Amino acid sequence: MFQSHDLFSEGVHDLIDHVNYEKARDKFFLDGLTINSGTSASEVNFREFVTSVYKTNATKAKLYIYNSTIVSLYGYLENFLEGIAKEFIGKLNDSLQCYSHVPPKIRDIHIDASISLLTKVKKDRGLDITQRDSTVKTIINNMNNCVNEQDDFKLNEAAYAIHTANFRYDNTHELFSKIGIEDLFGGVLHDNKLVEALLARNASEYDVERTILKRWIGQELDDLAQRRNEIAHGSITSDIESMDMFLERADLILKLSNAINDIVWRQYLSIIMEVAPSSVVLNSVAAYPKHSALGFSNLTNLDLSKKNNITLGDLVKCVSGERRRYGVVKSIIHNKNPVEHLTLPVAEDFAIGVDFTVKSKLAGAEIIIASPPVLRTQART
Repeated sequence: MFQSHDLFSEGVHDLIDHVNYEKARDKFFLDGLTINSGTSASEVNFREFVTSVYKTNATKAKLYIYNSTIVSLYGYLENFLEGIAKEFIGKLNDSLQCYSHVPPKIRDIHIDASISLLTKVKKDRGLDITQRDSTVKTIINNMNNCVNEQDDFKLNEAAYAIHTANFRYDNTHELFSKIGIEDLFGGVLHDNKLVEALLARNASEYDVERTILKRWIGQELDDLAQRRNEIAHGSITSDIESMDMFLERADLILKLSNAINDIVWRQYLSIIMEVAPSSVVLNSVAAYPKHSALGFSNLTNLDLSKKNNITLGDLVKCVSGERRRYGVVKSIIHNKNPVEHLTLPVAEDFAIGVDFTVKSKLAGAEIIIASPPVLRTQART
């Protein structure tokens, strides 16, 4: 979906591997005192090393591990949140054929956000004069093209990732509000794995209200930012958490990132789906939750004026009551065989696999299938 999430996930897994290594090392030395209890020179030397070197420096080592893992985890999180906001806007730049297709909320803040970006660039000491002037010129040119609704418009991607403080609950919510996601932390609670991690982290055996779950997410983000700040300023007042506690924290933040990644992806799909030039409307007759699939039967009376086929990678919008689900076609089964392409109308039963959660109540849902957008770079060639 987004490269920033892949990099974040890789970094956090590396952190988890490192902490598990540190735990294994500690166990090796402590268990070794019992195992190496004899009088041989190697056993005596081992015990002396553990007593005079390992144990003497164990507290300092734990503090160093705590500092480095907390700062790294926060750094990975900040890069991820900034990166996914920029990538999201970049995908809109690539996919939307005209400026009027950009959602109003994103259009409305572009000028103000770009002015903030200009201020940031002008203060960036890491850029030389040539780089600064070139960047400023590009930002202003993009602003002008958007104001004039030029066909070759480009939103300033970095403008939507600007923040003035460390990421806590409130300014994380504000960042995603800029790209049209108004209830980020309500949305992530649709992720069962995240909810399970929150319940386990807070030692709760029972389902709790969504407001409490959101508060727990806020506490995690605020606490991580606070600990990062204490370490950065050399004034640690929080309790130094154990490696096991850090592993719980890292696992929860990783699951939160997975949920955020999914929400931003669905937001992107919902935008391009609404402006898709070709689509066909179907009604499912069956839902297969175990296979994340929807079944169809005897589709012979269809409006095929805009689209007369289904292909792997097509966009999917599922309408059931007031809920909207967005995804892509991951598989097609026709006559019990997998196919990559299906021409409509079809008299026989068939099913499509999708990349969102399918529940049994989706039988009878309205399913809109559209061709994916032609990227603007491809459209010009």
